Amino acid sequence: MAKQYDLLFNGTILDGFEPHIVKQKIGRMCKAEGEKLERLFSGKAIRLRNAVDADTAAKFRQAFLDAGARLIIRPVQAPTEAKPSDTTQQTNKPTTEITALPPRTGSLEECAKPVQPIEVPDTSHIHVAQVGINLDEKPAIKTAEIDISHLSASPANSGSLEDCVSAKAQIHAPDISHLHCVDE
Repeated sequence: MAKQYDLLFNGTILDGFEPHIVKQKIGRMCKAEGEKLERLFSGKAIRLRNAVDADTAAKFRQAFLDAGARLIIRPVQAPTEAKPSDTTQQTNKPTTEITALPPRTGSLEECAKPVQPIEVPDTSHIHVAQVGINLDEKPAIKTAEIDISHLSASPANSGSLEDCVSAKAQIHAPDISHLHCVDE
């Protein structure tokens, strides 16, 4: 048997949507007006459909998201027969239950913060130059002409760098023989 879902709505409006417009859209979808429409947005979860398949649940969820509201989808729990000894254990357990949505029915749009559009800057004064045109207005740098014809290079791994070492002047320590320590 295919898994079935209950569709509930508690009036949650997504960020970035105008509440009165969302109410109008939900009212048209649910064919609700006046007090019936106000009950839908009361904050209390109201069952809209019982035992629908995953495809129908996904379609309703998307329709509510498009309208600017969040639909609650819960799997239908099959009734189970409990033994008399099991009922006392079950009543002590917390009733909070986490349920997942059917596959491929979720969207993170409801979690996203609304984006405020920014004004596009005026770019009408910007022009693109033709291909090949030099945009640099500075004159080309004139390279220095250095005569290196008298220079030569030694073969690799020949010679040493000893001739590049500069001799350092020796520093002599000052004469401190006339100094002495006094104990106090």
